[in-house]
Amino acid sequence: MKKTHLKILSILQTDGKASYAEIGKKVGLSTSSVQKAIKEMERENVVKGYKADINLEKLGFDLIALFLIKANGPHIRRIVKSLKKDRSLEFVYEITGEYDIATMGKFRNRKTMNKKIKELLNDRNIESTNTSIVLSIEKEERNLDFLKEQ
Repeated sequence: MKKTHLKILSILQTDGKASYAEIGKKVGLSTSSVQKAIKEMERENVVKGYKADINLEKLGFDLIALFLIKANGPHIRRIVKSLKKDRSLEFVYEITGEYDIATMGKFRNRKTMNKKIKELLNDRNIESTNTSIVLSIEKEERNLDFLKEQ
């Protein structure tokens, strides 16, 4: 990927509302060149969207649970597909090791979290789960240094 595209991505990941002109000044490109580069990255699905970074704790979602799931092999894809639709889960990963799937959810209280655990355990193709509660958030951001690896 072009170094200028990486610079643009670096700006967008910290300020998704930055104007083409602002980005252009920072990376040394014209407004139209920045617009063209961003449209190209959107078409290629490098830039998948623009979202507000919402503090869920302020909305009462202050209970975070990590779920490790051991599933019946042939059913992993179906389980992952189902979990991806669940709005209480922030991420779903298929992983290697003792467990097959890792996911993280944010909940308003133990009751709603417990309901999610019971839903998981009611799926007969989920063999077991391991749940951990997050005690403190030390870092929670998506702000990678794309340029460092170049």
